[in-house]
Amino acid sequence: MKRKFLYLFFGLLLCFCSCKKPDSKENKNEIKNGKISGTIILTGAYALMPAAINWANEFKKLYPQVNVKVYTKGTGAGIKDLIDKKATIAMISREASPEENKGILWKISVARDGVGLIINSKNPWLKEILARGFTQAEIVKLFTSEKPLKWNDFIKTAEAKTINTFVRSDNSGAAEVLANFLYCTQADLNGKGCEGDPGMINCISEDIYGIGFCNLNFAFDDKTLDRIPEIQVIPFDLNNNGKVDKKEEIAINLLEFERNVWAGKYPKCLCRYLYLATLEKPVDPAVVEFLKFTQAKGQEIVTNSGLCKLNTIEIENNILLLK
Repeated sequence: MKRKFLYLFFGLLLCFCSCKKPDSKENKNEIKNGKISGTIILTGAYALMPAAINWANEFKKLYPQVNVKVYTKGTGAGIKDLIDKKATIAMISREASPEENKGILWKISVARDGVGLIINSKNPWLKEILARGFTQAEIVKLFTSEKPLKWNDFIKTAEAKTINTFVRSDNSGAAEVLANFLYCTQADLNGKGCEGDPGMINCISEDIYGIGFCNLNFAFDDKTLDRIPEIQVIPFDLNNNGKVDKKEEIAINLLEFERNVWAGKYPKCLCRYLYLATLEKPVDPAVVEFLKFTQAKGQEIVTNSGLCKLNTIEIENNILLLK
């Protein structure tokens, strides 16, 4: 009888231990001796690249045992990496499609940004372009025309030089924002493909007759806060009156642009939220702490990275989501 009780006791003990074991390995990153350790891999949107790199560096100072790696591939590739479990967090600059989402993505907003048109700062008709801007209908024509267009099709004083349009070759949130503004899809945008915002800036910098678009945080130097000398952001003639009114003028520096986005002066249809996404609600302690960091000290990093930070209510709601 004693032997039966002994077997029963050890059987229950073994069962208890085996039931507890999965919990200790539930997350790849763990808290040991009060310290968080592990690796976080972020991939995705170019728009979040500057902020993500700065987040990674500052987070490392708080949690030295957590290694944060940042890779930029575009929003679509970031979502795919997340679903394929090649990444811990996806950086996304647009809403995920139903095919991408598959009902398993959990996301949290971290910043706001705008998308704008850019041309070479040495464009021969820069002064006229800044004075008149482009209407929505003209931008549709520029980026969806099947035949080459000339600068004198839009600017009366211009020569008959071909307008070289540049688009994104990657699955881009910026391209989707512009396409939505033009009531089309990214696939409808015609032009030479550029990889990411850095590629777009480079293409426009080398072509005085080119026109393209970018996430506007890439149009300004995050150190001097001034516009990058090689390019010029051009205004939209939103009321179609043939000139750029005071409220349609483009910000002269990064701080002014951020204020315009915050105050709603920059066209809302060309602004969007930027997100970090995980597979379902995160429980990994390192990931949770990293996401909390983006809502606290990380918001100042957002501003210093050329993006517009969230408002207090948005941050409070995001913190509740993480609980």
